[in-house]
Amino acid sequence: MRIRMLIVAETPLVGNVVKHLMENEEDMQVVGCVTTTRQALDVLSGESCDLALIHSQLGQRDALSLVHTLTLEYPSLKSVVVDLPNNKDVILPYLETGACGYILRGDSVPEMIRKVRAVQAGKPVICSQVTAALMGRLAELADNHHNPTLSLQPTAKLTRREREVLKLLAQNLSNREIAHHLVIEVGTVKNHVHRILKKLNVHNRRAAAAYLSTLDGSSKPGWA
Repeated sequence: MRIRMLIVAETPLVGNVVKHLMENEEDMQVVGCVTTTRQALDVLSGESCDLALIHSQLGQRDALSLVHTLTLEYPSLKSVVVDLPNNKDVILPYLETGACGYILRGDSVPEMIRKVRAVQAGKPVICSQVTAALMGRLAELADNHHNPTLSLQPTAKLTRREREVLKLLAQNLSNREIAHHLVIEVGTVKNHVHRILKKLNVHNRRAAAAYLSTLDGSSKPGWA
């Protein structure tokens, strides 16, 4: 089965070069090659896609924002950020926001293709330095779970509807699927998701779902 991918690059030239490299591989198909978030979302609204290659030279804010948007809107889509320096402080925010992998500035073309296949297969592509940083971040989050003075107490007060949405997030449903399940508008689901992330002080849906086992149960504090 082919890996269907969307390329989001700084310029059409860069995007077309990456597209040419990917389409030389028999197991890869490019469904779109764009330069803006709006164009990316337009393509995804009409195309089935497995993976998005996002060029970091869009600018960190734009690239991070796009990763965040795709994580919210298309939770089954895997985002891979391309052309990053080998610096954990630059890489970590992308992973925290929802990226499934990254390609370093110094990687070769075969290495880039290997990493794309690995991400699609659910295999790790993170170097030891970044893994250590992620472990430190997880330890910090674990401490936050058990510290009653931190923001999870009253600021994470979710409504019953937000609780329902969170449970469906944990099932890896898209916004559209959640809307269908709860018989509400997709825009309403988006608003609920944004509020849940803000209340739980997390960056993406997977991190929000991780709170479910801790917060679940109407008898526990935190639910309205």
